[in-house]
Amino acid sequence: DMNRENEQPVHNAGARLIKQLRQLGFQTQCMVFTSSKRKGDEIMKQELSDQELKNVIVTTSTSDLRRFVNFQ
Repeated sequence: DMNRENEQPVHNAGARLIKQLRQLGFQTQCMVFTSSKRKGDEIMKQELSDQELKNVIVTTSTSDLRRFVNFQ
């Protein structure tokens, strides 16, 4: 989820979480489920390096989300 109303800034929570995970050494696959893939992709590219973006999926598709959470 890209937005967290209780965090500042509100609009890039997903990107900040993934950046912190990468800084901790985690290279696992991550998914950002959002209402706008275009905006999500833009934010991810602004906030993360090419290396940090590896194994990151940005989607609006509930089918993608189901497959991801079911490890398919």
